[in-house]
Amino acid sequence: MKVQIITAILLTAGIASAVTYPIVDTGQTTAYGGHAGQDAHYSANTPSYMDNGDGTITDQISGLMWTKDPGEKMTYAEAVRNASKCRTGDYKDWRLPTIKELYSLIQLDGTDPDPTSEDTTGLTPFIDDTMFKFQYGDTSRGERIIDSQFATSTKYVSTTMGGNETMFGVNFADGRIKGYPIQSRRGEKTFFVLYVRGNPDYGKNKFKDNGDGTIADKATGLTWMKADNGKGMDWPTALEYAEGMEFAGHSDWRLPNAKELQSIIDYTRSPDTTGSAAIDPVFEATEIKNEGGKKDYAHYWSSSSHVSTRGADAATYFAFGRSLGWMGPDGNKKLMDVHGAGSQRSDPKTGDASRFPYGRGPQGDVIRIDNMVRLVRGGNVEKVDAPVVQETTRRRPGPPEGVQGSGPAGQREGGRAPRSTEDFLERFDSNKDGQVSKKEFTGPANRFPMLDQDGNGIITKAEFEAAPPSGQRGGGTDRQGQQSAGRKGGRGGSGFLERFDANKDGQVTKEEFTGPAERFPTLDKDGNGIISKDEIPTGPPAGQREGNAAPRPFKAPEAGRTSAASVIPGKISKPSFVFILIDDMGWTGLSAAMDDQVKESKSDYYQTPNIEILASQGMRFSNAYSPGPMCTPSRAGILTGKTPAELHLTTPGGGGRVRDYQRLIPAQQVNGLPEKEDTVAELLKKEGYATAHFGKWHLGNVSPGEHGFDYHDGTTANDGPGAYKDPNPKDMFGITERAIDFLSGQVQAGKPFYLQLSHYAVHMPNEALQKTIEKFNKLPTGKRHINPEYAAMTYDLDTAIGILLKKIEELGIADSTYVVLMSDNGAPGNPRRPENVPLAGGKGSLYEGGIRVPLIVCGPDIKPNTFCRESVTGCDLFPTFCEWAGVPAYAKATADKPGIGKIEGTSLVPLLTGEGKFQRLENTLLFHYPHYGQGPAQKPQSAIIVGNYKLLRDLETGTAQLFDLDKDISEANDLSKRMPEKAQEMEKLMDARLKAVGAQLPTKNPDYDPSADSGTRQRRRRM
Repeated sequence: MKVQIITAILLTAGIASAVTYPIVDTGQTTAYGGHAGQDAHYSANTPSYMDNGDGTITDQISGLMWTKDPGEKMTYAEAVRNASKCRTGDYKDWRLPTIKELYSLIQLDGTDPDPTSEDTTGLTPFIDDTMFKFQYGDTSRGERIIDSQFATSTKYVSTTMGGNETMFGVNFADGRIKGYPIQSRRGEKTFFVLYVRGNPDYGKNKFKDNGDGTIADKATGLTWMKADNGKGMDWPTALEYAEGMEFAGHSDWRLPNAKELQSIIDYTRSPDTTGSAAIDPVFEATEIKNEGGKKDYAHYWSSSSHVSTRGADAATYFAFGRSLGWMGPDGNKKLMDVHGAGSQRSDPKTGDASRFPYGRGPQGDVIRIDNMVRLVRGGNVEKVDAPVVQETTRRRPGPPEGVQGSGPAGQREGGRAPRSTEDFLERFDSNKDGQVSKKEFTGPANRFPMLDQDGNGIITKAEFEAAPPSGQRGGGTDRQGQQSAGRKGGRGGSGFLERFDANKDGQVTKEEFTGPAERFPTLDKDGNGIISKDEIPTGPPAGQREGNAAPRPFKAPEAGRTSAASVIPGKISKPSFVFILIDDMGWTGLSAAMDDQVKESKSDYYQTPNIEILASQGMRFSNAYSPGPMCTPSRAGILTGKTPAELHLTTPGGGGRVRDYQRLIPAQQVNGLPEKEDTVAELLKKEGYATAHFGKWHLGNVSPGEHGFDYHDGTTANDGPGAYKDPNPKDMFGITERAIDFLSGQVQAGKPFYLQLSHYAVHMPNEALQKTIEKFNKLPTGKRHINPEYAAMTYDLDTAIGILLKKIEELGIADSTYVVLMSDNGAPGNPRRPENVPLAGGKGSLYEGGIRVPLIVCGPDIKPNTFCRESVTGCDLFPTFCEWAGVPAYAKATADKPGIGKIEGTSLVPLLTGEGKFQRLENTLLFHYPHYGQGPAQKPQSAIIVGNYKLLRDLETGTAQLFDLDKDISEANDLSKRMPEKAQEMEKLMDARLKAVGAQLPTKNPDYDPSADSGTRQRRRRM
């Protein structure tokens, strides 16, 4: 228990003393997890109240007297007016409290409720309800249980929600300070009110600069560091930083609790009115660039945990700059100050804030997990032993509202699919009959038939329990009739023998081996017809890795490390191909510049030395585009050479649900790559090539084996690397091991090959080797790229690629192998991660940041260290590979003679070799995304590029923007009004192309509700 300390310098029972602004303790007595320096580890000024029996309560620490009963809610004007009319206890000097006075009452031993629940059983409010009358929101009146906001006299000196006059209030139901619009489109908001009297100096600071980097506050008795730490860090790191600090001759610095931190906020200041942080100018505050790229100021951690019904993995912090949120419909969200500089909120103590690209909650609150720190000492605190409970993790059933998951069926980014029968039924069984009909099932459409095993339209308990988890499917038969086995037996070693060694003699014969036939000779390295113990693979055989399998016990890789046996290369008559597809890497994501005329076309922080070497040995395409702005359409376009618009595969997951806040009904499309389409693997296989695909597939439930790949990892998606961490983050080194095994077998057999490595990196979440993270933590960040973990992941990916490139050299096939490296789309465009600057937008949009990507091609007859500025797309790789391999159907395709099978792409061979004329089959590059995504730029769009001009059409409004990419790579200057004839010409070309490929277009939503500006109105009302 905390020890009550009330010294002679405190103001007690209204008696004046030297300390006029004593900070009442938060009441938090429990520590969550083993971190030292938490709120509960320090004690001072334990709350002490006296009920005067006349409707008043005296705070014996602050000297303030309060009304006990807030009564009925009232408008802000009524709250101000009624203060002078209040006669509680026969006193006539009642006033509406300031935000600092009211916050003195908060007790952080409360429990933040689930805002969607109507049950208050077992909840503890954030105010002493044994003294003060308290009630949660009245759900019978349409309120949420968290609607227990109390008014203050402190108005925000700026505005919120795009211009609303705002008052700071305390919510004693959920334990936060927010700026509340006094009046909104729904009318005047109402609040509970507690009036106060006494101690007129409470909340007024008396700062003194001590000249040693510290600031004393004589009003509170606290001493502060003048400067903050200057860099964001998560909560455990902030605690560790504070506990180990020695400064200005003192070693008793600590992370302030929430009330201490709130005491130094200056509510007369804000970035929009004074151009400063909300803190007295005697302090130094680090400027930041906020999520919208504007000058702003940081949030600061307190040592206080914020406990909710979902766990204790959040901590309180205060916004000394704007308190931002993403407001508006999904297709047009705007970043705005929604709570005000000086608000108190809570965010996860650890994690990756980029998981919440457009925030969470009804106001789309921006999530900041890496906050700054300003340390404090003094205040007559005493260290105490606090009881410790194991910190629980919030259970998040899905991504934030408005975030479109791109994971596999049944599993979304930011959340997990139901893991038990109870979870499954709780989520989907709306009529509680113990089974789930197709109508009740609201998960991904392609997941239902996988669970409904008898095809009767009902998922029973038995069917759910028998089905493999999402992203973890068992064996299936591919088009060649070969069995793709599941995970049974584990990886390598004893697991391999358990699966295949039928007579238990410690080796596997060709007759015993029941895996894919092509796999046996790559394992039987000495060709004697037996796979001995020494030849058993150290990694899982191709086609046997499952997305949620346990991490492989890889050792940390060393530069140049390979594990495949040495081979003597056979004679290969045709060129081979290694295609490296990176996930979500932006145009600026390498340390190799993509354009020698654009300085910002390479990273100012990330290091990719092996890819730099690759780039120096081949050609870089400065204007290379992914076929689409998302992974699935891009991968389909690359494999088939067709635009995703023609494939009707323009987004992952089939198109999503229709919502009432969306003007359009998105186009519903196929869930995976159609089996009828010819892939580059199928065509090359007919020409005698061995084919392999390792890593992320994400093209539906039809396996790579049914699209021409002899060896593959199955129908993997974003969840593939979920279990792969140090020492094999994102399965980078596992993919490399399997690729080397494949290469070695084909070289030994003298067979040409097509090898595609579809890496999970650098898609979030960030995963890297710990030693690499430590390396980048010690390096100065750039101005554009600042995330050490992301930098480490990029570096580890480069290391894995370097291992593969080195093996190609060792095998003696570098002179006959083309190596192509590309990204499937741009990096996420979240302003918190400005990966794409100077490009606009990001993943999921058709601005340059979403579709302009790195592309490097190296191989025979390609001049080293060259740049090409011709606009090309991933669809061009299909005919390029075909021409190099001599595939008759596409080898000589031209505009006049398009070959067998119409495709979008055109062979890049003339550009790569400088021989012959490059003439596009289609002069217009088409990009089509008729869907809503994760942010304001991710809405239904179409775009075309012709020469240096780009037309971008908003399918909601029908309006278009025209850009000259040669002069305006950032797409900052819309030329459509200045060049109307050019814009009209481009629009006609776009219409013609969309019609020619049979593109699906969204339709008007008859249920569109313009007032439902984020999520459904029902959900917004409940949150």
